[in-house]
Amino acid sequence: MVGMDGNDRHPLHLPVARGVRLCLVAWRTARALCGGDVPRRRPAQLGAVFGRQLARDAAGDIRSRSGDAGPVAGDCAAGQSLLADRDRRDAGVPGDRAIAETGRPRHADSGLLDQHRGLGLSDVDPVAAWHRPPPESGQAARSRSVLEQILTAAGLIDAARRADTLIEEFGSLPLLLAASPARQLRVAGNAEIVALLQAVKQALRDVTRADLDGRRVLPDARALRDYLMVHLADETNEQVRILYLNANDRLILDELHSSGTPSTTPFCVRTIAARALEVGAMSLIVAHNHPSGLRESSNADIALTIALEAALDALGMTLIDHLIVTRGGLSSVRAATKGLAA
Repeated sequence: MVGMDGNDRHPLHLPVARGVRLCLVAWRTARALCGGDVPRRRPAQLGAVFGRQLARDAAGDIRSRSGDAGPVAGDCAAGQSLLADRDRRDAGVPGDRAIAETGRPRHADSGLLDQHRGLGLSDVDPVAAWHRPPPESGQAARSRSVLEQILTAAGLIDAARRADTLIEEFGSLPLLLAASPARQLRVAGNAEIVALLQAVKQALRDVTRADLDGRRVLPDARALRDYLMVHLADETNEQVRILYLNANDRLILDELHSSGTPSTTPFCVRTIAARALEVGAMSLIVAHNHPSGLRESSNADIALTIALEAALDALGMTLIDHLIVTRGGLSSVRAATKGLAA
């Protein structure tokens, strides 16, 4: 267990014991985020996860943590600043540099990005991606109630007021958990609250990951839906996650491939195929989110899915599906490509 700094202003006594006590609250949160019942599994282990996370963050790591991202494709990262500038202009937001607009096709119709800007998946409505609507009032009320229970269970004073402040700023508990630790700290003003939120977020991911381990991962399975919803549905920027599977469709590895802007993210077919060979995968499931909430496949989504499927097929591997994840659920890009072919 990570040691505690004796000079910390907000020491966490017996963090593992506190983590166990918070497990029931985490299960309620999981049900709220996944939209259904979540089986109760390994509460003691989840408590240990909570405890380790709380202890680590209370020791002062919270400002230096960078999230759960796996290795981002290096040859894609260079294009992200250009993608960001272009998408800000599409959304009416000033960019960091001036780029001539003459002759540039509309973003929603352009499909593949040109070679100088890199290749990337794109949302069908970039403006909506930058200005998505707030959650419904009913969801905010539920989130406020669950968050107050979490803060109360952690022994924080004035839990109701703190919950009101956080939900008023972020709109819902899922959006609060998806926010960066730095932004959470600015609003909460309390490192212990941020540590608690990060522990809950990790516990939710562990809960949904447990349902994927040891069984076949199918694109229409409820376990996969819950897992992707927790990881991607409320992210403010587009992200691509890759699930690498063995010959029996069992999960070998799940990685964050790239993270971009609210309406575009890099997508490198070569990097994905090379990683699949490296880990010994026989099939893949690709997922990325649309922050706009629109589940429609863009031209870029379809074109790059076709390119990836062809590359994997040449290497003796299979693309099981490419899924778009939004707050409202999932949709299949691969099904859209088959519809075009028909």
